[in-house]
Amino acid sequence: MEKLKLLRKYLYLKREVVISLLAIVFLYPLAKLNYLVFHTIIEMLAVITASVLSIFNFLIPKKTRPKFLNNVAIAYLNVAVVDFLHTLAYKGMGVFHTFSANQPTQFWILGRTLETIGLSSIIFKRIGTIPIFIILSTLNFLGTLAIFKGTFPDCFIEGKGLTPFKIAMEYTIIAILLPLAVRIHRSDDRNLIPYKEPLISALIFTALAEASFTLYTDVYGFFNALGHLFRFISYLVILSGIVRISILTPLRTIYFDLCEELRRKEESAVRDALTGLYNRTFFEERIRYTLERLISERVPIVVAMADVDNFKNINDKYSHLVGDKVLRRVGEILRSSLRAGDIVIRYGGDEFLIFLTDCKVDQAERILKRLEDKLLKLKGEFGFDVSLSIGFIEVLTEGTESLDKLIETADKRMYQTKAR
Repeated sequence: MEKLKLLRKYLYLKREVVISLLAIVFLYPLAKLNYLVFHTIIEMLAVITASVLSIFNFLIPKKTRPKFLNNVAIAYLNVAVVDFLHTLAYKGMGVFHTFSANQPTQFWILGRTLETIGLSSIIFKRIGTIPIFIILSTLNFLGTLAIFKGTFPDCFIEGKGLTPFKIAMEYTIIAILLPLAVRIHRSDDRNLIPYKEPLISALIFTALAEASFTLYTDVYGFFNALGHLFRFISYLVILSGIVRISILTPLRTIYFDLCEELRRKEESAVRDALTGLYNRTFFEERIRYTLERLISERVPIVVAMADVDNFKNINDKYSHLVGDKVLRRVGEILRSSLRAGDIVIRYGGDEFLIFLTDCKVDQAERILKRLEDKLLKLKGEFGFDVSLSIGFIEVLTEGTESLDKLIETADKRMYQTKAR
């Protein structure tokens, strides 16, 4: 059941397959009427598709083009050449007068071999573009030369049909393509992930084509026509998929980068550069309205104002650089001591404004006590005491509705604490 679901996922009925099915509806009757015209149309469409796929790949900016696409493009460029020769050599075309039905079948096997090697290179990351170009171009040249010289193994014998070599090659190709589809499905390569659907769909349709080509006995027969149609679908799927994704993925990447840059700029605008806490601008533009609404709804909030004790003396005695380090460490401890929904703002200089949401006095005292205990440990780090004077007020018990009044009261209580 799981395998059927997986197969349905990759044999997705998107526009490529719909177009191909319509092509079958309209082109197969042509095969019955004039197979040679049908074959020429299908093959030339396949040659054009493979050529466009190869050319388009190199139009994609190098920095946004996955490396494996280079190998795919080189493979299909070689395949386009062989398929073009296969079309010209086909029985009845009359281009190569000494050829029989054997030579176009040999070209077919050569083309599928090159295609399989090129697609297999997707999962072998160590095979670079230059090695795959040398391998495929050399095989293409030697294979084509062998066909013209008559030294390539026979693939089709008139009156008998397919040779054991041809059938064995088709099954070998299928045996490579299907495991390759599984390997691609399981791959977690982030460059490959966007292309999985078109690649796997193309591999499945290519395997179906090869299976069809093991069954025909007549080069003008049904299974030969079916194999060509399957192969055309595989080309169309991979072309459409790679073109669409190669265009959209860089656009998404650019859009993501722009959004990320905007987010970073917005974040830096509301964050204090020294402590990493929210700044006063963030409080005035983002937080004030929300807090005022919560206060009006009588949500339990504790407003606290904190000030570093003897901070001027720290700057005068130990330098402003040490003073900055103290503020940075106090900011880190404030963040780690408060709860997820609490807000801490660097209000100015060595003052920090704290909002403890959904919190009452007894909870606030425990939170602030935890904060003080952590600050005590800074003496071992700096060699002198680092402490905060804190004044706070609870919204509900005090009954104050103005946020500014709450802050003012917390500030007065902080100075009272400092004076004590």
